[in-house]
Amino acid sequence: MPLGRELPRRGGRGSKKRLRARAAWEFTLGPKYIDGIRKSGRPIEDADLPPRMKWEGRVWDLFAGRLATQWRSGFGGRTGLDFNVAIALAGRRGWDVDLTLELLGALEAEILDWDDRERPKHSQD
Repeated sequence: MPLGRELPRRGGRGSKKRLRARAAWEFTLGPKYIDGIRKSGRPIEDADLPPRMKWEGRVWDLFAGRLATQWRSGFGGRTGLDFNVAIALAGRRGWDVDLTLELLGALEAEILDWDDRERPKHSQD
């Protein structure tokens, strides 16, 4: 019996963009920005919050709740998500595994891009 609502048959326009935007918000300035607003005493407005998601929010919840620790790592840091757990969980939820992996791949790409931007550049002098 599936554990979660099914995902749409197709990704739909913008679903990867919304997931990438959420990952960028979470892994860059977002949480620190909200803490700064709270400390200043200013009320938090909708525009301050992470980008809204539609149905793909279920994929974000899967990532944040169960997969955010499932990274393969090398000497330079994270190299990619270990998708074995994602495949099993998507299947148990009755989700389209290919679509789930495609959307998680967009999240993975955004986070790895962020890692690359944050990694210190070593000069070859």
